[in-house]
Amino acid sequence: NLLQDIATSELPPSFSELQKRHNLPKGTLHNLLHTLQHHDFVKRKEVTGHYRIGFSVLEVAATSAANVDDLGRILASVLEPLVERCQETCHLGVLSGFSEQIIRRIDHAAQVVRIAPQVQRRHQAHSTSGGLAALALMRSDIREIFTKAGEGDGFTTLERVRFRRDKAFVAQQCLNSVNRLFEFSGGHAIFNSEAAQRYHRDIQAAVRRDGFMMELGGLQYGRVALGLEPDARI
Repeated sequence: NLLQDIATSELPPSFSELQKRHNLPKGTLHNLLHTLQHHDFVKRKEVTGHYRIGFSVLEVAATSAANVDDLGRILASVLEPLVERCQETCHLGVLSGFSEQIIRRIDHAAQVVRIAPQVQRRHQAHSTSGGLAALALMRSDIREIFTKAGEGDGFTTLERVRFRRDKAFVAQQCLNSVNRLFEFSGGHAIFNSEAAQRYHRDIQAAVRRDGFMMELGGLQYGRVALGLEPDARI
């Protein structure tokens, strides 16, 4: 098995080494390796010409019920205490170039709001960064609001405008994420039969409320932070 040979070799094999081991004509071996490279099952090091397994092997392994949780189980003793200590979701992933494969997600039971990227799927490494930043900010604000409310404390003017600014920032991050997805969805995304066009229209409508505009929420925060009175409802 060519792929298994590459995966289990102590050192990445060269083309000539693979040809000798499998006794294949050069043309046949070249076509096989080219196909495996095209689908990212193997990668060829440009400098040395040696071959190693690619990212798609991990995806295939992750779809097998016998193997999907192996890495998660091995690292559970590290991940679970981390989730308890931080009270945040932990994603276990493997990075390959600009893509990542999420192997396991562990949620904290006390979380009110969660982000749920698909496990066992490949994602662009940058695609969740804005959403995760927005989610972390929103969680922090929610915890602060509930803590002060539980203690019976009031909110200062600066805190109120900060919460409104943060709400607008989160909404704009959601808008940016949906727009990026829509831009790369191809021409069919505009068809009524496609869910992408609905998501795109929904987010465009949702963020048109004045409370979701950074130009308004950010303005009031800036005024109060500089010692001025707000000139709009907060």
